[in-house]
Amino acid sequence: MSSLATPVASSIRQLRVAFPQQSFPVGQDAEWCVVYDGGEWREFRFHDYAQIYSLPGLYEKIFMEHLKSRSHMVMAEALVRELQLRNRPLEECRILDLGAGNGHVGAQLYELGARHLWGVDVLPEARFAARRQHPQVYSGYTLVEPGWLRELQDFRFDTVICVAALGFGDIDPNLFETVLEALPTGSLLAFNIKEQFLNALDPSGFNHLFTHLQAQGKFKPLRQWKHFHRYSTWGEPLHYLGVLAEKP
Repeated sequence: MSSLATPVASSIRQLRVAFPQQSFPVGQDAEWCVVYDGGEWREFRFHDYAQIYSLPGLYEKIFMEHLKSRSHMVMAEALVRELQLRNRPLEECRILDLGAGNGHVGAQLYELGARHLWGVDVLPEARFAARRQHPQVYSGYTLVEPGWLRELQDFRFDTVICVAALGFGDIDPNLFETVLEALPTGSLLAFNIKEQFLNALDPSGFNHLFTHLQAQGKFKPLRQWKHFHRYSTWGEPLHYLGVLAEKP
């Protein structure tokens, strides 16, 4: 049964979304749409997540309903399969959802059987939206602010998932490395990322981060594959690289 709360489902039905007519593609961080919420049409840029989360159901309307986002399902299911191969019961894992947003990844894992989930994000609006829409999913939800890492260590997480949160300035390389450093050895890590951010010339810093971590023996990729992420606003499929790794 879906964890989507009834008031949010009702809000989704009331929202109307229109996408711009584009004569040429734009980058993901420049995509936008206009939304009618019963009062007026308003413009929303996709990476202004604080604004999107402020309107209940808008994230789901844009990304799940219209653009057919699938990363949350692909990555959650990949993590669960790997845990099964290792004979690790999902309900016993203590999973950190890094870049948790409004909780759609955590909700997917919860539906698959996870019972110890902790969200982390940089936006207060994300935590508010997750608690509003998926109140039963997370044991706790931490904002990246003074003392945040101590709160995570008290949770004693042993698994990390990070979906569609790397490369556009949401979860930066330093934050990702900090979480990996706190992860116990032998733990699993599942994340996805747009391949352009792994290019040696890309300024995001992720290529340098993963090269550095592997050289130090702190990061061991187990499997990687390209998968459908969602459609763009001009109708082209966007693909991400899924990665399953472990901390040796």
